[in-house]
Amino acid sequence: MDNNLEKIILMLNFANMQKTHFMRDYWFLSNIYMMEEMPDEWKNSTVIPIYRKVIKQMTENYREISQLNICYKI
Repeated sequence: MDNNLEKIILMLNFANMQKTHFMRDYWFLSNIYMMEEMPDEWKNSTVIPIYRKVIKQMTENYREISQLNICYKI
């Protein structure tokens, strides 16, 4: 097969794959918007202690950061 033809086929497959992913994500987000309710998994966060001062053994020397699902922020 011609090298240029292979590149064109790969580009078309990639474009089709991007369109499919976009449509899936669009459908998913539009359903959430219409129902006005987020999935429960998006409401959970993970709290991570971050060290900030001299003595690591003291719990007062840590601050907490909550990691949220990236979709929650949209």
